[in-house]
Amino acid sequence: IPRFDAPARHRLHGVLFAIEPRATANFHEPVYVFPDTKPRQVLVAVRGAEENLALKVRLKASAGWTITPESHDVSLRRKGDENIVAFTVTPPKTKADARVAIELENGGPLAAMSRVTIDYDHIPPQVYHVPASTRFVRDDLRRIGSRIGYIEGSGHDVPEALEQCGYQIVTLSDEYLAISDLAGIDA
Repeated sequence: IPRFDAPARHRLHGVLFAIEPRATANFHEPVYVFPDTKPRQVLVAVRGAEENLALKVRLKASAGWTITPESHDVSLRRKGDENIVAFTVTPPKTKADARVAIELENGGPLAAMSRVTIDYDHIPPQVYHVPASTRFVRDDLRRIGSRIGYIEGSGHDVPEALEQCGYQIVTLSDEYLAISDLAGIDA
């Protein structure tokens, strides 16, 4: 019977096992914002769950999006090895919103799943898998100013999304607010 250490850290004593796909693939961002027609680099982390795995990695998007190269060949020698590949994505000239999927091949198609890990001090670590996808959003954004003050919240992806739009994010901590008059922050 498994048991956990308490209260310091929940560690499982005994044998751990996991049911994992042969390979997983994760996008670096949950959403990619294209504020103009400039190409962007999109990173994909590919992880193997078995030894000596040779994969072909592709991105599948709707018409209008250009992705280069067409594919990457990835070799993963040991179980748990990870390789990061980069694609250059050029958005369409007009507004567009696309659901983008990762395709994996190993002699035939593999179900492309992303690996999500939850690991906090107050609960046992958990791993689950979801379909490997993200969104590409192309919109004409008009930026006013360049520096945005941001007060952190839990689990927010807001700063990353604003950075994708070209803003510089200044985190407004208690210490920063105590010594600064917010000069130079546009919003």
